[in-house]
Amino acid sequence: MGLVQAVSDLLPNCSHRRCCQHVWKNMLGKFSDNGLRDLFWEAAKATTVAKFTQVMMTIRARNRAAAEWLELIDPKHWSFHAMDPNTKMEHITSNFVMDLIYTRKVICERWTKTLPPRVFLKVQKLEKLSRHAVVRHS
Repeated sequence: MGLVQAVSDLLPNCSHRRCCQHVWKNMLGKFSDNGLRDLFWEAAKATTVAKFTQVMMTIRARNRAAAEWLELIDPKHWSFHAMDPNTKMEHITSNFVMDLIYTRKVICERWTKTLPPRVFLKVQKLEKLSRHAVVRHS
């Protein structure tokens, strides 16, 4: 069972994308045609079916086997025009997301307190204010 199938089985209502950088690297390794680079990225970034179809025809004219290989991957996993519009991420590579997650992890590791810094400051402020609170019985 592959990753796409596993995600589909375990999270049927989740949309799953492939990192276009990895798809491109796999394609380049398989077909060794650097001339397909710009065409691949144009297909990946296509926002309409018409544009995607036009670019895929150009890829097919240049390298039929590469086009057939790409067609084995459902465009909803790698081409912007076919992706779920409800997904809040507009990036077609996972590198951006991975960088974001890693950067956040590094920042969090620097925390010296149990709470995040902003939350800690709010709690401190409320703690100071509460010292002057007067309890009144009703």
